[in-house]
Amino acid sequence: MDTGQIVAILAAAGHPTRFAVLRLLGTEEAGLAAGEIARRLGVVQNTMSSHLKKLAEAGIVDVVRSGTTITYRLNRSATDALSSALRNL
Repeated sequence: MDTGQIVAILAAAGHPTRFAVLRLLGTEEAGLAAGEIARRLGVVQNTMSSHLKKLAEAGIVDVVRSGTTITYRLNRSATDALSSALRNL
């Protein structure tokens, strides 16, 4: 993982709501829909969509489309790579 990727992930995860999203998705292997994430965290749905977009752009969250349903999942390979890169500082 290069420095740019590390910085992008840390910047995206550095917001309290986005960090809460990551923690929640870490407990949900199958992922969750944006509305369910918003409901569980008590965040307005359109605000949640912008947070999820930032996490997806950073590569820490995967977006899976199935018909009209969009599910968000923690990108475990990205979290593993980030963890490894931070250990090797």
